Amino acid sequence: LRLIGCSRLNDAAIDLVCEHMRFLQVLELSTNPLVTNSALATIGGSLNQLEYLSLDRCASITNEGLRSLNGLLNLQVLTLRWCSLLTDEGLLDILKLKRLRFLSLAGCKGFTTNGLQTLTAMKNLHKLEITNISNSRECKKYLSKIMPNCCILN
Repeated sequence: LRLIGCSRLNDAAIDLVCEHMRFLQVLELSTNPLVTNSALATIGGSLNQLEYLSLDRCASITNEGLRSLNGLLNLQVLTLRWCSLLTDEGLLDILKLKRLRFLSLAGCKGFTTNGLQTLTAMKNLHKLEITNISNSRECKKYLSKIMPNCCILN
């Protein structure tokens, strides 16, 4: 289900989607400014078959929202491009997504080199996008050495 750039899409609408589409595998919510941590809590508690989740440019999402996604045990793709409120603390919750194969953090200015280094624990990660993050070149060099099976995009 792709709901991109729906300026009126809010948490209540996401609640309805989760209630009526429990077996959803793909959910793209990019560029929806009214989607908040509350919606992520509903997604994390309801859509346990979800494999792909895109939250690019959902400006209200914080680390608390990422914590709610821990129940998505089948999640393989997570994109968080330009989610400006996310910080290193949120990466600790992403580590719990053991099946994650692709992670995009492009443009998330709240992540530091130290925080990104925690991602080396993600053994199934095949692709990591860190473009437009401070020190991404240095971080790419480090991560590429430690994670030889992961393509680091910067």
